[in-house]
Amino acid sequence: MIQNQKISYNFWLLIGSLFLYPFQIKISLLLLIIYLLITIRFNKPVLIVNRHALFLVIMPLLLYLLYVLSLIYTDNTRHGLRDLETKAALIIIPLIILFYQRSLRERHLFSFWYIWSFVLACCYLLVDSFSDWILAGDIQSFYYDQFSDLMHPTYFTMCLTLAVMFVNELVMEKRTFIGSNRLISSALLFLLTVSMFLTSSRAGLSIGWFLILFQLMVYLYYRKMSYFMPAYFVGCMLFSVIVLSTSDSRFKILISEVTSGESGVIKADSSKVDVSPVSHRLTLYKSAFRVMASNPLGVGVGDVQDELVKVYREIGYQKAAEVRYNPHNQFLQTAVAIGWAGMVILIFIFLGLFIYALRQQDIPLAGLSSLIGLNALFESVFEVQRGVLLFAICLLFLVVNKHRSD
Repeated sequence: MIQNQKISYNFWLLIGSLFLYPFQIKISLLLLIIYLLITIRFNKPVLIVNRHALFLVIMPLLLYLLYVLSLIYTDNTRHGLRDLETKAALIIIPLIILFYQRSLRERHLFSFWYIWSFVLACCYLLVDSFSDWILAGDIQSFYYDQFSDLMHPTYFTMCLTLAVMFVNELVMEKRTFIGSNRLISSALLFLLTVSMFLTSSRAGLSIGWFLILFQLMVYLYYRKMSYFMPAYFVGCMLFSVIVLSTSDSRFKILISEVTSGESGVIKADSSKVDVSPVSHRLTLYKSAFRVMASNPLGVGVGDVQDELVKVYREIGYQKAAEVRYNPHNQFLQTAVAIGWAGMVILIFIFLGLFIYALRQQDIPLAGLSSLIGLNALFESVFEVQRGVLLFAICLLFLVVNKHRSD
């Protein structure tokens, strides 16, 4: 009884960690570490016996090991060590999962308070944007990085996507007052969906809305949900696009470029390469491919940006060289750093997690794999702590030990 009371009390550390995650990630991480240390103390280590789950744990460990080994042939060791620190969760979290899997109760607690943490974040951002709009009269206060000033818009959109998927899961299971009360679930779905649109991450929003629709269609197909939620979500999407779109939105600029076939406007800081949205990304991809093609074992974790900058200067893309752009593609970034083997392992991580989730009939876990994997095509998601922690922490609480009970 005393032990259970202590564990229940420690749940407040997890709740606090989740609420601080959008605002103060370092304090949030500290609380999470304390929570894990305390809960591990009350649970005996149990090695994962499911070979598919074991595969999921080993792959990130191998990936991180390759990054460590690449320090041997990297020149910029200082940058390499900083990069290893950023990716540390890729080895720490899988080791925890290997011996101390979470329980179903912890997973439900995690998803419930994760939702409310980002509901609070959305409310804060809306109030902040409204205040800026009143003072400056600029409607752009509600869009993109002026709206999403807590973190980069792409990562915030990814976080909101998972929040919506958790809401849908609670509705499907009719769990807690969120899932059993249509008014509350509808209000949360509207707020989160509209906030995703205002965040205006083109790839993030497209991937997020697609995955959410897919989740709802799966629930509908297996008759685990009524037609209301899918229809309502489509309504929220249409409301966002029709009512909230502006004439100079990032989406309309991209659509205009693609449909017109124009290459974009050449800026003064580039003599050979235009900097329109599509051509900018393609140039980054081609530059990364040039480096990885000539370095099958990678250039080392610390030398990625230096080698890419050399290519940017060779092709005349001075803006990219000055800003030191990464490839905006995690698969290419990994291949440049640690070679083709690293990219293959990364593919296995996302693909293996997706297959495992399907076998477990775990749609949110499959959504996590798809969300990070698809966004990795357009962002170097594991090069910033936000991306690494989002994947690692969600993996920690979604991969549960179904034989444990609280």
